[in-house]
Amino acid sequence: MIKLGLSIILFLIIPYLLGSLITHFMKKDNENILLSWLIGFFVQFTITEITTIIFTFLGKSFNSLFFTWCGISVFISIISVIINFNNFLQIPNIIKRGKKNETKILGIVSLLLIFIQCFFVFSFMHIDSDDSNFVAKASISIDTNTLYVYNDDGLKYDNFPARYVLSPFPVYIALISKFTGFHPMIMAHTILPVILTLLIYTNYYILAQKLFNNDKKKSLLFLIFINIIYIFGNFSTRSNFTFMLIRLWQGKAVLGNLILPSIITFYLMYIKEKDKFSYWIALLLGMVASCLVSTMGLALAPILLVSLTISYSISRLDLKNFKQSINSIFKLGVKSAICCFPNILLAVAYIILKGDAN
Repeated sequence: MIKLGLSIILFLIIPYLLGSLITHFMKKDNENILLSWLIGFFVQFTITEITTIIFTFLGKSFNSLFFTWCGISVFISIISVIINFNNFLQIPNIIKRGKKNETKILGIVSLLLIFIQCFFVFSFMHIDSDDSNFVAKASISIDTNTLYVYNDDGLKYDNFPARYVLSPFPVYIALISKFTGFHPMIMAHTILPVILTLLIYTNYYILAQKLFNNDKKKSLLFLIFINIIYIFGNFSTRSNFTFMLIRLWQGKAVLGNLILPSIITFYLMYIKEKDKFSYWIALLLGMVASCLVSTMGLALAPILLVSLTISYSISRLDLKNFKQSINSIFKLGVKSAICCFPNILLAVAYIILKGDAN
């Protein structure tokens, strides 16, 4: 029961509090509970990425990182409670307003499909060579109280493991395992995939809301359609859909199924809403989170963001008001470039560290 309670705190309460600190400043979405929960995980990912890299380079212990990570999360959560106290009192009314009979059947169908996938990833376990990366490194961090000192064989690294240090997703598994008390193997293969599955469909639902102007019926139909695609998407062992169903505890699966689609969602909100700064912060968090889960995120996330920016800029180009549109596009490009800065910085660091190791 203690482990269950700690899991609820870690995966439900803390992310919601962390995300509410961002959504508080979103005039149109400050009551969106699902969006707060989703963004909260990106805040958590960002805290993990920054603190882990700093503590690894300083040669600090895993326990030092763990208590710092917990302290930062609790501190931000307390600030969120203070700022959003009145909003939290309105949560029962928000939930009550969200219930509409005309979409009840669609809601049940979508939840049933999501539950089937959650049951699948919880009950069945896929094991491959990547266990030596994610599970082994998480276990070693906890057991030896170190950060990337020992490799998967229990021997010290001959060269600095830049690839793993700059994208320390196994350390995130170790942190949440230590907080809840579950072994990293159990966390990676049963609990975390369920949480990530819920996050993935939360993001798709929010994306549908933005695409269909908060039309709940269309959003739920979109969610059901996405569910069907994922359930019957096992046309290849390398497909994004297969990675979600059997390898969601791996960083590259999280990148392709959660991080990159969420960046699309955050970008869409950013260009549509008026109070852009808070949405820009969410986009920035998404870019930093892409660095945590996989070194592929160092390149793929900026490529995605640049592609979105170019596409939107072309659509907004107005020949009649050419100067004004160019000015607007320039500002958008600058802010997108700033979002890409963490990825570029870490990519350069990777190249330098990799060169030094060789």
